[in-house]
Amino acid sequence: MTNYGDVQDYKSALAYLDGGRNPDSRPLQHMTILHSLDNGDIAVRYHETDVVTYHTDESVTLDSGGWRTPTTKTRINDYNPWSFIRVYQDKGLWHVANQENQQGFPFADGMRVSRDGNVVYSEGAPPDTEGEKQLQKQILKYARDFGKAVMDGLVPIPSGADCWICMIEGGSNTDHLMSHMEESYFVPRLLYNAFQEMNVGNLYYSDWQQLANGEKPWFNINDRVRDAVKRYMRRHLGLAQ
Repeated sequence: MTNYGDVQDYKSALAYLDGGRNPDSRPLQHMTILHSLDNGDIAVRYHETDVVTYHTDESVTLDSGGWRTPTTKTRINDYNPWSFIRVYQDKGLWHVANQENQQGFPFADGMRVSRDGNVVYSEGAPPDTEGEKQLQKQILKYARDFGKAVMDGLVPIPSGADCWICMIEGGSNTDHLMSHMEESYFVPRLLYNAFQEMNVGNLYYSDWQQLANGEKPWFNINDRVRDAVKRYMRRHLGLAQ
């Protein structure tokens, strides 16, 4: 474990690796390591994602791996080389701010930022922020309607007749998730997957089962359903959680 200030750029990252037992990999913070890449770059990996990659030209590549969570954002800011470049969240969307010249850029996975604050997107163009805002609204409505449907006893517990794609692929098929949302289809397996990702599956399952059976549960799980579905859809559709 180290103070994240010990690793702030390519040079300090290389020195930190050289000071360990394994010159190719060394622990940093919780679930965070520094490791060398085959092309000579050095990356800060949080869980399974290289959130900050240091290049020899002093530029860095930023990536959330689709997990736009507060902790991921903190890791990116911790190991970003320049204090005037910060990732921040506004109305559910991530941005990169250059505090020296008061410029802001939409965040996108794989974006490369140079020492002078120049931004190059891996897709060649910045993301469609207006489209992301509309998607945020769509997710909020779907989550709210999902919660109401569960409380009305209209969402049965998962079974063999459930959505096979949600059962097999989970949230990896984003086009499929979008189709459920556009059709206002409140899929039992989707809610089950959302609860599991929040590690509350067993806690809420019995209340949901009672509602599905026309019984009155111990707790009102409306808010819990809405929160789980909202987080699940945001995470798998690439929005901040």
